[in-house]
Formats: sequence, C-alpha cells, structure tokens
Amino acid sequence: MNEKPDRRTLYTRAAIKDAFLDLVAKGGWRRLSVTLLCRKANIARATFYLHYANLDEVLTDVLIDAFQIRECNLLSYFKQLRQSMDAGPLTAETFFPLCQRAAESPKYRALLLDPDLPGPILAFLYDIAKDSMVPVIMHYASLSRPEAEVLFRFLLQGSFAVNTALGWEQNDRWYAMQDLILRFKVGGLEALQKRKA
Repeated sequence: MNEKPDRRTLYTRAAIKDAFLDLVAKGGWRRLSVTLLCRKANIARATFYLHYANLDEVLTDVLIDAFQIRECNLLSYFKQLRQSMDAGPLTAETFFPLCQRAAESPKYRALLLDPDLPGPILAFLYDIAKDSMVPVIMHYASLSRPEAEVLFRFLLQGSFAVNTALGWEQNDRWYAMQDLILRFKVGGLEALQKRKA
C-alpha cells in the first residue's frame, strides 16, 4: 500500500527541485553537482540521499512536474485536431506539442534552453507518451509497431528541434509554424493510411 508522503518530505523534495531548477538556469545541467544543490537547498548531503539517489532522479522528478499530461482519448484528440485544421490556422492551446507544455511556465523554461538536456528530456517524453501515441499512430496510419515507434520518435524530436530553433516563444511565427507542421503531420499520416489501404 502506497502511503502519502508527509508534509516535511514534500517540503524537502520541493526545496531540492526548486534549487535544481535555479542552478540549471544559472549554470547549466553540466555544471550541477550534489554539493552545489545541497548548498542551494540548504540541506545536508544525507538529506539529499534520503530523497534521491542521484541528480538524474531529481531531473526525472522535475520533468514529471514540468510535463503534466492530462489523460485523454488520443483518437478523439486526432479527430479534434483534424477538425481544427480544416477550420483554419491552429490557435487552440489544446494542440500544443507535448514539449511546448513546459515552456509555458517560466519555472521550467531553463530546462528546455539548456544545451545538455535535449537528450534526457526527449528520452523522458518518449517513455511517458509512447504507450499512448504509438497505438494511435499504428491505427491512424496503418503501421506496424516498429514503424509507428520510429515515426513517433521522429515527430517528437522534430517538434523539439523546431521549438528550440524558435526559442520556445509562443508568438505569431510560432503559431504559423505549428499550423504548418501539424498540417504536414496529419497529411503524412493520411497518406500512409491510404498507401496501406
């Protein structure tokens, strides 16, 4: 039976994660150490190790917070996306790329801007979303699981690269590019579906 963490545990973990985010923003992931993190969070190393085995675990915990993903029916999502695209340029926040969701919060933006974190972030996003997205791509594009996994990885990494190139700024150019990319993605999936039919 999973017990809820007590208030002190929640407070300490929040202090560690806040210190982690501040240090990444100021000096980057590569320069981060447990010693620096403990100093910034004003905790002892032993306290750190009561909560986390290493900095990678802190990063994972921070990413879980940053990329809160609502449970939704992804087939319905694609239907809504198609209807939105048919209606005109994309503006609904519902259709933001997964990687953009953390960029909305100034608290997590430094993670996306750090040049050493795209690999771990993309691996995290792939792992949490593949069980939902791969079956949808398989169904929607009539692909095998290995084909859908490769395509999902390509779509995820492509969205991340475009957002990075655009500086993670949601402005008119960003919306125009998202509209273009989403039309390209859906058109490509539809072409694959027709090819297999």
